[in-house]
Amino acid sequence: MKYSCDVTINKPVAEVAEKFANPDNLKHWQPGCEGIEHLEGTPGQVGAKSKITYLSGGKKIEMIETITVANLPEVFTVEFATPDGGWSSTETRLEAAGEGATKVTTVNEFRNKGFMKVMGALMPFMFKLMTMKYMNNFKALCETGASVAKSA
Repeated sequence: MKYSCDVTINKPVAEVAEKFANPDNLKHWQPGCEGIEHLEGTPGQVGAKSKITYLSGGKKIEMIETITVANLPEVFTVEFATPDGGWSSTETRLEAAGEGATKVTTVNEFRNKGFMKVMGALMPFMFKLMTMKYMNNFKALCETGASVAKSA
């Protein structure tokens, strides 16, 4: 399953790119993000790997993030792998959208297994809704400093 989403943030590209590039900000716009642990490579660069941990519905979910393209502010692409064989990719592009605004576009691809494959086939709109929720959280973080982190 592949789809794209976009949102316009009322902040300049450089400021949005800086917030996006900081892994410590994930917990502020991705609900349930418990943390990110750098595993190998140079942080923020192609080939870098990190373990990201989420808590969702009382269940701990861990995935390995690998950076495949690191050319901010133009494009930043990561792949995610889960222990159960799930795979996804997110390409994020930032571009000027008028005076002091930034258009953020993501292209998302999922290759799920098991239950998540069934969910993706039956309700693909749920994946897009979740992505838009995260993008709007990121917009709020950039524009107002709003955070979804538990301890924020």
